[in-house]
Amino acid sequence: MQKKKICIIEMDATNVSGATHVLINLANGLIDYYDIHVVSVFGNQATASFPIKDQVHFVRLFEGNGRIRKHPLRTIRSIRNYFIEHEIDLVMALGMTVTPLVLMGAKRTKAKVVVCEHQNLLNPYASDITQRISQKMATIMANKVVTLTEKDAENYRKMFKLSPQKVTSIYNWMDPKLFENKYLYAKDSRRIMTVGRVEELKGIPYIIEIAEKVLKKHPEWKWDIYGGGKADYLHWTNETIEKKGLKGKLVLRGIEKNIYQKYAEYSLFAMASLTEGLPMVLLEAKANHLPIVSFDCETGPSEIIQDGINGYLIPLKDSEQFADKLDKLMSSPDLRQDFSNHAMDNGGRFQKEKILSQWISLIKELTD
Repeated sequence: MQKKKICIIEMDATNVSGATHVLINLANGLIDYYDIHVVSVFGNQATASFPIKDQVHFVRLFEGNGRIRKHPLRTIRSIRNYFIEHEIDLVMALGMTVTPLVLMGAKRTKAKVVVCEHQNLLNPYASDITQRISQKMATIMANKVVTLTEKDAENYRKMFKLSPQKVTSIYNWMDPKLFENKYLYAKDSRRIMTVGRVEELKGIPYIIEIAEKVLKKHPEWKWDIYGGGKADYLHWTNETIEKKGLKGKLVLRGIEKNIYQKYAEYSLFAMASLTEGLPMVLLEAKANHLPIVSFDCETGPSEIIQDGINGYLIPLKDSEQFADKLDKLMSSPDLRQDFSNHAMDNGGRFQKEKILSQWISLIKELTD
């Protein structure tokens, strides 16, 4: 029997981002069952930003950056032509930016459309009206909406009065590569780790404020931040760190290609994001048995962290409580070890085999 043809499409799959990493993982996971196509609408390079299996068809429709959005009709025609030429049975639109183009491009083709929400519906920082329009279009025109968390799926059902059949949630899985290196938890390491873009939405001002409290109390500790960002914001961050007397204590490490190997060097993980979908970095920290302290933003952390068991969930923007909980862990190697021992207590829900089977069931539901 001929394999079903599945297309996973993102606006830019050549850029290094958490969403793109999820896309490539999904493509690599599904290739044993389907004929998989990954489409990047645009991009500054012709290849995917993460390792992709040879059997996966990868194509970039247009060279360059987001200026292509000024030519929506041309873009829609190119998307539709790709669906028709390759006889695509089902397309997954990754993110709300590409969703309207995919929904329009899939019209008059046989392709069923699954819209994958990779942020969250109630994100208070997504002020762009086009995102809300995309979300509304998805609920009307897509065959299925898939969210990253059950909480977000419930928000969709309530806001748009949808049935459980229309919207469902499927977690991202923990990359099996995380388990290839059997490191022992570094309980006595006096280093805190943060991974994410250096920008306001990732809570950088709060991290600086919290670091000022805890690193001055624990001068033997250091806090490293891995991730890129815009040049002006990186400059502001470094300048502020220096003004606060934290130079050499709170350090921007830039983008680290071998980030999986870095987790073993740390004993704590901290995330101060103001909004998330389902943050991959928390799953990575969890897989490496790191106790986590995180703001409890609308979706994500509360479905990964068990508060008081393997981490702490902090009310959003409460830097005082964040510092208190971090201080508590920094002061007690035994507490860190206890949290580490329980890191994977609820890890089964993020196993690849379970999540892959959910995607396969969804594809069968829509294409059989």
